[in-house]
Amino acid sequence: MSPLRSEVPTAAWQDFQDVRPQDWPLSSAAAHLAVRDDSPVAVRPVLEAELGKLSPGIAESNRKKMKDNTSKFREEEVVRVLPGVRDPDFGTSIGGWSGKVGKVERSDDGSWLYMIRLDQDTLSAAGDDYEEKCEDENLNFEILYLEEKYLELVNDAGSKEDTFFLA
Repeated sequence: MSPLRSEVPTAAWQDFQDVRPQDWPLSSAAAHLAVRDDSPVAVRPVLEAELGKLSPGIAESNRKKMKDNTSKFREEEVVRVLPGVRDPDFGTSIGGWSGKVGKVERSDDGSWLYMIRLDQDTLSAAGDDYEEKCEDENLNFEILYLEEKYLELVNDAGSKEDTFFLA
């Protein structure tokens, strides 16, 4: 039973009976299942502590696998380009652009590379000039490929994920 149940009126509680634990706004289940820190839950310290209970060889092997095989973002998550980032093709500022992750893959150097389907607001803000530049270069103007270090996760409301507060 959720600790919030006593705070929720009975009629509203009925709406949440079939919701999975990872779908609850304040549940840590999603972060643990994804093996990814998710504000306000820091999963990595818990996993590191558990790995520390294993023999050193096994712990180090699992620690490396956990680090190497876990991307920060998953398909269909909404991400935003960090301020100051420049378009890899044209060199123009793309900070603040956002969209959904369409595909996650490894680049040749081992870093995570994300295909982002830009959202309508971003495409409108980018304008016809950007679309024409992409068409001239034979690029799809609705898609952008960026490394993980240039992106941040946003929640459904469009704000940074760590700005969710309960009144």
